[in-house]
Amino acid sequence: MYRQQSIAESEETLRAMRGSFLHSFLSAPEVAEEDLISLMAAAVADYETGFGENVPASLGSVKDGAWLARARAKETGFTGRFRGLFRSHAGDARAGRLLIPESVQRKVRVLRHNLAMRMIALMLPIQLASALHAEVHHLTLRQAVEMALKQNPDITMSRLDEQQALEGVRVARDPFTPRITVGSGLAYSNGFPMSIEGSAPSVVQAYAKQFIFNRQQSYVVAQAKEQARGAGIATSARQEEVAIRTASLFLDAERAARASDMARKQADSLDKVAQSVKSQVDEGRVLPIEAKKAALNLARARQMVASLEGDQEFAETSLANVLGLSAEDRARAVPEDRKPPEMPMSEDAAVESAVQSSKQLRQIESRIVAKGLAIRGDRAARLPRIDLVAQYGLFAKFNHYEDYFRKFQRNNGELGISFQLPVLPGPGISALTAQRNAEVAHLRLEMSQTRNHIIMTTRQTWRDISKAEAAREVARLDLDVAREQVNIELAL
Repeated sequence: MYRQQSIAESEETLRAMRGSFLHSFLSAPEVAEEDLISLMAAAVADYETGFGENVPASLGSVKDGAWLARARAKETGFTGRFRGLFRSHAGDARAGRLLIPESVQRKVRVLRHNLAMRMIALMLPIQLASALHAEVHHLTLRQAVEMALKQNPDITMSRLDEQQALEGVRVARDPFTPRITVGSGLAYSNGFPMSIEGSAPSVVQAYAKQFIFNRQQSYVVAQAKEQARGAGIATSARQEEVAIRTASLFLDAERAARASDMARKQADSLDKVAQSVKSQVDEGRVLPIEAKKAALNLARARQMVASLEGDQEFAETSLANVLGLSAEDRARAVPEDRKPPEMPMSEDAAVESAVQSSKQLRQIESRIVAKGLAIRGDRAARLPRIDLVAQYGLFAKFNHYEDYFRKFQRNNGELGISFQLPVLPGPGISALTAQRNAEVAHLRLEMSQTRNHIIMTTRQTWRDISKAEAAREVARLDLDVAREQVNIELAL
């Protein structure tokens, strides 16, 4: 993709360079005016056809280029200068007899050479940058999994979600910490001093509030904690998923590299066979058709090599992508001797282990617990609430407090408890509880289906492993028989 973008940018630059190249033809001061029309026709013909494509090497026939040059002259403001020359050359242009002098042809070749050098200077840094940007990383399976767990984008996003859930716990706890607001209700009173936003007019006022007993908010905090725990489980599940995907892609890349290597060796062997057959054909020992058969086999082998190399590149690029590398990089599997993983003792043990260690089931259970806490929080809306409140106000005499109260005091404050008891909470609480109960029932069904799917998949995987082991044993016996047969044939 990077190389394609570089080539597209280069083509865009080339089109701009062609425009400047044409302008240099049109404004060349050292070219005679009678030759400039031919030079312009040649330049436009060359420009429109891609600098040399479908243009005669001698630049002798430029009938179409002359008419294109005439139209371009009108666009670029050269009409007054070239109108007479175009008119005098019209007949020659129609007949295709418009010839360009040798001096003009030399200038065309020089300018074309300069443009080619500029194109090389433009393309070389782009190709070098593309080559330097791409990198091949040689990794073992353990190194690949460790790198994926560190810098895989999916894991990074899951960790960010977990961090967001942890911050949600702090948000839910916020009402249980004192919140102090300081401001001013400064106002001039004419008559009785009335309240401003529920407080008496004051120069400086402060207000503090804190939850002391609020069961509904306590359940909100517990729900936020459970959601944070569920986010941690989701992160762990994503790590396992990425590790499995990395291992699978690593094995695919390793298998593709091994197949490509074997195909290349086979192609080299068939190349030697083709050369040997060609020598035998030259000597007259075999028919010419044998050389064609050998060439056909070699072509098929090389086609297979190209196909397998493409598969290897795709597998290595996919592995680099899951490792968090750029799209231009490739991750190449390093061959190594690996011990087979330990298997459970039986199929039932494998199923039990899969169910107990399933992060997906644990995540659904966490969601059920969070919904249960939300239901309890909705029901707690009927319980009383107790808040700690405090208030301070700095009064001024221009509010005429002394005219309506027996004693005036500048500094005033209060500290107390606010008690609230919901008498008629409304039908919304019952409806919200019913909705959450339906969500819990849905999650329980989802958990049951997930458990059944895990059991079924685990049993099928156990059977596949048993089939693979049986196939490996058959292949080993087949190899032993083939070796014995070869030894017998060599002995004879």
